[in-house]
Amino acid sequence: MWLTTGLVIFWTVLAVVILAWNYQTRIYLSIVKEPTLPEIMNISGPRVDAKHVIVAAIEHTIPERGVKVSAGGLGKVLDQMLKEHPPCTLSLVHPMFGDVNYGELEEFTVLSCVVDGKEQSITVFTLQSEANGLKRVWYLLKHELFTEKVKSAPYPPSMTKVRTLRYFSLWNQATAMLIKKLKPDIYHCMDYHAALAPLYLEAHEQIPIILVLHNADYMGVIDTDFISDRFWKTVTQLRRLSLILNLQVSTIRKYCMFEGRFNMLKAGVTYIKQTQAGYGICAVSENYAVELKRERTLFAGLPYLISLDNATDPAEDNNCSLDRLRALRFEAKAQLQRHCGLDPDPGAKILIFIGRWVKQKGVDHIAMLTPAFLRTHPEVQIILAGPPDDACGLYAGTLLEQLGDEFKGRLFVCTKFFRLPEELRRGAHLCFTPSCASELGASFGFWGPG
Repeated sequence: MWLTTGLVIFWTVLAVVILAWNYQTRIYLSIVKEPTLPEIMNISGPRVDAKHVIVAAIEHTIPERGVKVSAGGLGKVLDQMLKEHPPCTLSLVHPMFGDVNYGELEEFTVLSCVVDGKEQSITVFTLQSEANGLKRVWYLLKHELFTEKVKSAPYPPSMTKVRTLRYFSLWNQATAMLIKKLKPDIYHCMDYHAALAPLYLEAHEQIPIILVLHNADYMGVIDTDFISDRFWKTVTQLRRLSLILNLQVSTIRKYCMFEGRFNMLKAGVTYIKQTQAGYGICAVSENYAVELKRERTLFAGLPYLISLDNATDPAEDNNCSLDRLRALRFEAKAQLQRHCGLDPDPGAKILIFIGRWVKQKGVDHIAMLTPAFLRTHPEVQIILAGPPDDACGLYAGTLLEQLGDEFKGRLFVCTKFFRLPEELRRGAHLCFTPSCASELGASFGFWGPG
């Protein structure tokens, strides 16, 4: 009894002491008068002279054959790379698309890998050219999972989860086999799509990697189901992933699990942390590099993220007079209205969104706000175009297509890949790209498009 009484008194006194110790409540008010510009570390040390670089990307360009498969910024980066890359041998690995005419190709080899427990054969074709001292060699992969895709929707939809996982398993294994065969000096990995490839390399086959983050907000998450892993029991989802990816469960646990979900991007980040002390991860701008380092826990522990300069050419209308710009705007607006079937109205305000229709882009908000915009602002015309790439995009497309009759001549909706001629873009008053994963453009207002 004395023991019980003593314990009750002890815990009561302890609770009172804790409450007394933490009785004060302080409120700190922070007023930001001006933005704090990001500080980017300068890289010191000798520059590595790579004689052979291999790049793996789903989007691709072959100027000699008139081939261009592009869905956004990554395709533009590849275009720039073909023109501006330092002299060396540049090997480019791409999947072949069913609706693209590649012309005559030379067969290079046949690769064999295992996907979902079944052996798969991939035929590799090659062609090469040289420009400005840069030897460009393309390796094009042909397989049913690749050729069923079309250039208007180059990426596998996340809604077909198992088939998408098979696609990326095949793609990463084929990339790894070509790395083994070609023995390049550096592997340039574009985003998360081929970030699993290093996991298929043996220790003596490892090479330095450059991982360029174009949109880390997707975080490489394909299988969005939460996996409740237990150390005493391997759950069914992990066994299924192991079978599809042809990787051991322990490897998936270590390299591909992040916050309870399968994550392809983590594989590349973890590999670089272990083999390169965290050096070799790049972002496509200074502000984006700082934002990822500060706000994304996946990149915690990295020494820093390297920022890449955005290469832009001067606009054709640079140094034009205001009257000339105004005349070009009205001319482009009239052509844009004809191109999209909108009512000819010189006084209309045209809002435009062209991009992939996914949740991360906020297309569900666009779909819900579009009728409100059009009803409350009779002078507004809206152009919405792009391929739906997830369930949210399909929902937005269905919702917007129903508005066609009500707002005929004021609303243009195209639920497939849409390329707007360059000269018509100046006809739009506002090109908006909302995002559910960033500050909705606030960073551009503070810092500019750095």
